[in-house]
Amino acid sequence: MPPPDLFRYPVADNRGTADSGLSFSAIWFRKELMMWKKRQNHFTCKTFRKPDAGKEGKNEYLLINGDEAATIDVSASCDDVSEMLRQQRLTLKYLLVTHAHRSHLTALPELRASFGAAFCICRRDAGLLNTSGVSIEPDLFVQDKTRLALGDGIIRVLHTPGHTPGSLCFFVKDMNVLFSGRTLEKGGYGTIWGPSSMAAMLSSLRRLNGNFCSAVVYPGRGESTTMRKEAWLDCLRSH
Repeated sequence: MPPPDLFRYPVADNRGTADSGLSFSAIWFRKELMMWKKRQNHFTCKTFRKPDAGKEGKNEYLLINGDEAATIDVSASCDDVSEMLRQQRLTLKYLLVTHAHRSHLTALPELRASFGAAFCICRRDAGLLNTSGVSIEPDLFVQDKTRLALGDGIIRVLHTPGHTPGSLCFFVKDMNVLFSGRTLEKGGYGTIWGPSSMAAMLSSLRRLNGNFCSAVVYPGRGESTTMRKEAWLDCLRSH
């Protein structure tokens, strides 16, 4: 129910009179209601920076909207995430990974057993999952443009192959944030594994630059950045 003060303003119609005011008031109320709903639909994100083989450090994320949460690439921060979920009495809805390398998977069986979340992965990384040595089966195979509801908001899935065949990014429009995994990092991109991997990576980077040019970027490693700061991506457009 909208807050009572939405109804307290004087109403005038399009002629500036204080008669019935039906047209003006309907437009005004609709805008106010939309703004109120937008304020209620707020995501928050907790970043966990963990040591890794790379000097940049590994980033793991807990995304929250209302009383629901999703993890992104959580492994080493499993205990911290579990404590936060219990303290805030959150329902863990999704276990998201940007790709199926073992370092992103090891904590997922424990998290799913404790909180009952759905493990989501791209089918094209199923082979990596099967050889990872981690005993967990996907609950949901996601693909490009899959929309995952979290609270009253949406996480949009993007298939961005390159680092692995099934690499994913996750875009939250309400935050204007792109969780880019190893696809896009500050000043560069993740490891590639040959010519075909490089071609796929270039295609993915062009797509991100062309469609999310104002987004804040939360990568899998290193510091956060913005698409605008990664001006080198513009050089890929003509190649």
